[in-house]
Amino acid sequence: MNKDMQQKVAELQFLEQQANQINQQANTIQSNIIELKTLNEALFDLENVEKGKDIFIPLGSGFFISASMGENKELLMNVGSKTLVKKSYKEAKDLVAVQSKELEKVLPQLEKQMMGIGIKGQALQQELQEAQKK
Repeated sequence: MNKDMQQKVAELQFLEQQANQINQQANTIQSNIIELKTLNEALFDLENVEKGKDIFIPLGSGFFISASMGENKELLMNVGSKTLVKKSYKEAKDLVAVQSKELEKVLPQLEKQMMGIGIKGQALQQELQEAQKK
C-alpha cells in the first residue's frame, strides 16, 4: 500500500472517530432535552399542588419518598458550587425553555457535520476502491 492510500485510510479512520463522537454528543443532547421536558412537566404539575397535600418525590432509579407539600411559591435551583437560588415557577419554566431551545439548535448543526463527514467518507472509500482496482 503506497503512502497516498495509507493517508486516505488514516483519514477515513479519523472521520469514523469524528462521526462516533458527534453521535455521542447528539445522544447526550437528546437525553438532556428529554430530561428538560420531563422537568418542565413536573414544574407544571408541582405549581398546582396545594399546601399540605401528600406527594411522591422521585429519588432516582425507581425510588420515591412520600412527602407533604409545603409552601409552594418558589423552588430552589442549583447554580453550581453547592449554591442554591430561589426561583419562581415562571422563572424556572422560562429557564428550562431557554435551555431546551439552545440544545435543540445544536442538533441540526451536528446533523450537518455528520452529513459532511459521510460525504467525505464515501468519497474516500470510493477513491480507495478505485486505487485497489489498479
